[in-house]
Amino acid sequence: MKSTLSVALLCLLMACADKKPGSQEAAETQIVGNDADPNGCKGSAGYTWSAVKNRCIRVFEEGTPFKNYEATAPGEAEIATYVVLSNDQSKAEIFFGGTDKPAVLEKRPVVEGEIRPVLFESEGEQLKICYYKDAYLILFQDSVRFTQDYSLKNGLASMLETTK
Repeated sequence: MKSTLSVALLCLLMACADKKPGSQEAAETQIVGNDADPNGCKGSAGYTWSAVKNRCIRVFEEGTPFKNYEATAPGEAEIATYVVLSNDQSKAEIFFGGTDKPAVLEKRPVVEGEIRPVLFESEGEQLKICYYKDAYLILFQDSVRFTQDYSLKNGLASMLETTK
């Protein structure tokens, strides 16, 4: 009887000790929200690091969305692109959907009378944010890629109007 009990106990201990990393028990021990990046931003909660804000932000809350300039095929998902301005509006940061690296652009002085003034630019990355015919444009290599209609209620216009 003692040997049967010993064998049963040994089998039970072996079964408990044989937990594989991919097993259900291992998955249950993972801590939710424990996915902070090197800057401390929690991606699972929608946060990402903003160089112009110098803190973790949710781009869909603090940024303004731009849409693809060229129409996408029916049923094709449109990738979101957001622009975030620094507090002093000297820099703009573009978060392109589907990429991990946003682009930072510097503010450019606007010359009165320009037809398509450049508001922000990154010469190294060949990116510009311009204003033309009641719309804001994001250009890459002088080709329009994203647009946003002018609106004082929301969008880039409202962000730029707050300091006037």
